[in-house]
Amino acid sequence: MSKQESNNHIAEGFRAVLRFVNRLTWAMHFQLHCFALISLIALLLSYHFSADQNFLAFSRILSVSAMLYFIAYTLLRVIGHGFSPRYIRSMLIDLIIVATLIVTHFRGYQFFSLFLIGRQTYMIVKAFANISYHEKIYRKLSANPPIFFLLSFLVVILVGSFLLSLPWAVNEGHHSDTPYLDALFTATSATCVTGLIVQDTGSYFSSFGQIIILILIQIGGLGIMTISTTFAILLGEKLTQRSENVMKDVMGESNRLDMLALLKDILLVTMLFELVGAIVYYFMFRGHPMVPDSVGYYAVFHSISAFCNAGFSLFSDSLVQFKSSLGVNLITMFLIIVGGIGFSVLVDLRRNVLLKYKPTRLTLHTKLVLMMTLALILIGFVAFFLSEYNHTMRDFSFLERLLASMFQSVTTRTAGFNTIDNAQLSNSSVFVTNLLMFIGASPGSTGGGVKTTTFAVILLSVLAIIKGGEGVSIFKRRISDEMLKRVLALIATSIGFLSIMIYLLLIFETTPPEKVVVSETRETWHTSLPLQIMPLADSLRDSTAASVPQTVVRNETVEKELEWSEKKSFRKIVFEAFSAFGTVGLSMGITGDLTFGGKIIIILLMYLGRVGPLTLIFALTQSKTKKTLAYTVEKISIG
Repeated sequence: MSKQESNNHIAEGFRAVLRFVNRLTWAMHFQLHCFALISLIALLLSYHFSADQNFLAFSRILSVSAMLYFIAYTLLRVIGHGFSPRYIRSMLIDLIIVATLIVTHFRGYQFFSLFLIGRQTYMIVKAFANISYHEKIYRKLSANPPIFFLLSFLVVILVGSFLLSLPWAVNEGHHSDTPYLDALFTATSATCVTGLIVQDTGSYFSSFGQIIILILIQIGGLGIMTISTTFAILLGEKLTQRSENVMKDVMGESNRLDMLALLKDILLVTMLFELVGAIVYYFMFRGHPMVPDSVGYYAVFHSISAFCNAGFSLFSDSLVQFKSSLGVNLITMFLIIVGGIGFSVLVDLRRNVLLKYKPTRLTLHTKLVLMMTLALILIGFVAFFLSEYNHTMRDFSFLERLLASMFQSVTTRTAGFNTIDNAQLSNSSVFVTNLLMFIGASPGSTGGGVKTTTFAVILLSVLAIIKGGEGVSIFKRRISDEMLKRVLALIATSIGFLSIMIYLLLIFETTPPEKVVVSETRETWHTSLPLQIMPLADSLRDSTAASVPQTVVRNETVEKELEWSEKKSFRKIVFEAFSAFGTVGLSMGITGDLTFGGKIIIILLMYLGRVGPLTLIFALTQSKTKKTLAYTVEKISIG
């Protein structure tokens, strides 16, 4: 046999081995579905057998077996495709999971079970999407970006609520007392980067639950479309024109920017600032008596929470204990501001200021955002400094007053951290806080509210009317009439929706007056003198009391009617509603005591506040045919 024939036989044998390996991996793929199904059943059974040691041992054995099987399956897939770089790139997530399992010595089996269930579910859904009927449904959803955006947030919230309702998600002894509504509330608050909580994050939720909350915060902060599009690119899929349009609609970007470059910039910016924040937090938290040994974990958690404007904290008092720490205050404010001005603004600043230093080439959007952000921070700082100087900050030093006032001004614009007790705020501060929470952060950012640019356009419109000019313009640029209509629609819709929800919240949360029995000391004079000389006896009581026959009765019991309950007063309920709609997360202490109906309303406020009222309107009206009939113009009187 010649050398050429020998090489051909070897090559043919190698190809035969590859074909066998591919057939084997195809068969193993079906077994993964079985593992996922069994893991899902075990997950559901854990609600009832969370304290059963035999069941827990079975769950660990099942998870470890699934891990080993998945590692073998992944490696055989790589071998079966001849170590193709393109195929390896499409398996990037699976390879990362395998590497993580090997490095951590198969720890975190609970997370792997969830990954396996999610992975196989995705495979099944993707297979069904290729069927004609299901493909039409997918195309209809993806063709309407607002609906796709609303549903994507809803799906993440529901998945997150399911995970947070698991026995693993809470510390021992709490699961039996955890209603699903609390898990849904927490998942909504995390995904919508709000920060309102019905259970203390640090003490109530386990490490598993806290990590789930952190993942939901990161998904909600970056945006679901950003996350999904990034994964699609990592898996080697092309970014279609429809996907680009959805991304541009979500991010509020112009058509001039390359979406692939924008995605890369978003991820790099996020990783950079969260890393810097974690490093600074680590040195600030290290050695603090209230921070446990896991300083690094606390630093990462608060860095992500601050940059995403979420307001979740592992400390029961948020950051009140750090009111004197210059480092914690500054890094938190920095992360909140950077995360709140929007990714497109950060990209614009990097390209025109840091790289080329041409501030004059900044877009109108960037200029408006920076101008309004600075103005609102300064106005809020002065307002809080004046209102709380001798109120909640009366025991603070002058530096602490300055820090607290600036921090309060920054955090009220969708962040949710606090260094002072919000329940003790003066009425003037509550008014300013509600206004700032309603305005919120900037478009395309991690924050909520009606957005700074919307408020800027309203102010410019008022100034244009006062000046008597035609149209609204600033920085030698004119704002279109179509944009003015959208702004007015957004403001009117937000106020209307918020008013209805506040009304319903007042119905659910306002308690009727209560009657209580109060025991108090009272002196009653009794005398045997005739009735006509009683006034004389009373007038002489102090000087001649000893000569007047009398009896003194003390500690009489009287009944008094109390006023409306202060615990859920009008201002606290309104404050809670504004905080939820602006996805801020500040509270005056009534979140944990909300009724069932009150929690549902706050959940709706957080959801609509994050996705935006106009998104809901566009989702419901986009497919309708536009009318071309124009009616006769007629003037009306206003003002």
